[in-house]
Order: sequence, then structure tokens, then C-alpha cells
Amino acid sequence: MTRLSTRSAAALGAALLFTAILAGCGSPTATPSPSLVPTPEATPDVAQVFVASMTSPDFQAVSDMSGTLSIQSEGITIEGTIEGEYRFSGGDSASSLTMTMAGVTQQQDEVSIDGATYASTDGGPYVLAEADEGSDQTATLNEILAGLESLRDAGAVEHYGRTVRELKPTDPIDLDPATLGLTDPSMANADVSMAFYAETDGMPAGFSVAMTWTQGLDTGALADAEVVIDFEFTDLESPVVIEPPEDTWVWWSAADAPFMIAYPKGWSTDVAFGTLLISPPDGAGFFSISLSDPPPEQESQETFSAASLAAMASLGATPSGTLPYEVESISSTLVAYRDAYADTNSLVLHLPLFDGTYGYEIQLAAIAAPGEEGQVQDEFDAFMSTFAFTQ
Repeated sequence: MTRLSTRSAAALGAALLFTAILAGCGSPTATPSPSLVPTPEATPDVAQVFVASMTSPDFQAVSDMSGTLSIQSEGITIEGTIEGEYRFSGGDSASSLTMTMAGVTQQQDEVSIDGATYASTDGGPYVLAEADEGSDQTATLNEILAGLESLRDAGAVEHYGRTVRELKPTDPIDLDPATLGLTDPSMANADVSMAFYAETDGMPAGFSVAMTWTQGLDTGALADAEVVIDFEFTDLESPVVIEPPEDTWVWWSAADAPFMIAYPKGWSTDVAFGTLLISPPDGAGFFSISLSDPPPEQESQETFSAASLAAMASLGATPSGTLPYEVESISSTLVAYRDAYADTNSLVLHLPLFDGTYGYEIQLAAIAAPGEEGQVQDEFDAFMSTFAFTQ
């Protein structure tokens, strides 16, 4: 029932009183009683409700992620899929996605909390992302959504298996490809767009991100690439708790170094005579990378590996096991040595690499009793999951 204001109630009372007076005077004309017309319910401004919800400092949500990725070059198209979850909690966020392409699967996890971002690849350690000195830090997806200002209602569409309202930005949204984890320097001509979806009452249903770009390939050819990722909110009511990952790592890099690598927070680093030495707080063991400019007769993976293993043998080290090992596009062999440095229960893992310019001898030395080789292997793999050539 529509509630009358004080003014309208008084006016109605006066009209009824005037009718009664006329009736007392024997007026033959009957005055009909006024009727109340229901006030129609206001149609919500869907775009306004959506923006207000998404930009609220208390916004919390869980969303499913799904998408496709394609690269086309010289008449050949390679397609991939993206699946995962993205969680929002105020200014913090956490994501976990799996990308599969050409039979290769990569897992990427990321946590952004209190202004710091940590990333993990294929179950490896979470590494603190550091902004490039002198450059602006890339905005997170959460920050971009929190900065929404104006959307327009483009009408009803079928999405997420139901009817929702499509909302489009009235002004272009500046979304860096790095926000999606795409930082390959051979990318060019990136074009990014976003669309948003609301329920009929304006509450967020989800959003999508699409990007096309030109991808440079190792062969020197160029490819047309495209990625589309859809986010569907599956929970807007339950509290979302995001915590920083444990045992985070930090990056080591140098302006003149042709590689970068991360190491556990709390460990120390030292560089001398072309070798980077990374040591734990207790000094038990080390991880090292020795860089060299091999002579012409060793400028291949096969010849450099042979020379590196011969040098180990000259120190009296005897291999106790081998394992094929690939770093980026380089295939090598990881060699294990027991008690190589005359320490009881010592274990050294040794990996020679030649990247076409430099020779690398990568080692992990640890104290490990027989049967603990797997733990040392896991530690070596953790280091190498962060290793990357930069030149």
C-alpha cells in the first residue's frame, strides 16, 4: 500500500469534509471518493549499481575463470585453453589458473596483498614481484576493477547460461598486457578490451577480457595471437580471506648478468670470479651459478657439457646418477655426485648449460643421507623454476 505524505493526507481530509457539508444541504450530486493509484516501482540503474558494487572497498567475491588462447602463423593455428579461479577481497586478490597449449600445461598462481604481489609457476616457490626501477608498476586486475567510473547498459544478452545485462565502458580502460601475465618483449600492437555483465538488479555477474597482439616467434616469423578470458562470479556473499604465501623468495638480477633467478628470503648472495653463490643462513650447503665464455671448441651444448663433466672428474668426483634436464629450449643432463667434496653424506647436483653465448655450470650442494636425494632434487627444481635467460 502506498503511504501518503502529511500534506496529501490533509488534502484528502478537507475534500471529505467538503463532501459531507454538501450532502447535508441536500445536494443531489454525489461526489465520488478519490481512488489511490499505486506508484510504479523504479527501474534500477543497472550500470550504476554494478559500478558501486565493484568499486566498494569491501567488495568480496569468488569467480571462475575460463578462456581460450590462439596463435596463427603461416596458415598454422595453435589453440589452447585457460581455466582457474580468481578471488577478490577488498584491495587484495588471489588467482590460480592452468593454461594448456599444444599439449603443454602450465600452472600459474598469484597473490596480491597489501600492495605486494607474489607469483608461483608450476608449483614452484612464490616469488615477490619487483617493479622495474624508474617505471610505473603494472596495475593489478583488482585495482583496475576498483577504478571503474562509468559504464553504459548495452542491453540484455545470453551469457553464463542465463539472461544478463551487458555493460560497456564509456571510456577506454587502460589495461596493460602484463596484468594478464603477458610480458614477452616480442609482443607488439596489443589491443585490449573489457566487457562487464550484471544481473537484472545490477549486482555483478562477471566480466571478460579480450586481447589481440602480434607475437614474435623464435624463427623470426610473426604470428597473430588472441586471448579471451571470461570471469563469472560464483559467490558474492561469503567472506574471502587472502593471506600472504609462506616461505617467499626474492629475485636476484644484475644489469650485466645474462640471467635472473630467485632465492629464498633470508638466504645470502655473493658474486666473485664469475660465480653467483647463494647460501642458507646455517651455511649448510649452497646453490651456485658459474658463468664462463667457453673457447670455440666448446661452443655447443654437447662439447661444453663434456668439458664441464671432465673438470668434475679431475676433482675426483664420481657420478652417482644422471637425469635428462631441460631449461627453456636447452636439453642437458643433471649429474649427481655423492661425497664429491669429501664430506660425509654430501650430495652435489651439477647441470652444465650452453645458451649459444655463455657456458653455465649450475650446482646445488647439500647434506643428504642416502634416501634423501629426492628432497635435494626438489630444492634444485625450485631454484630452476625461477631461472631465466635475459639476453
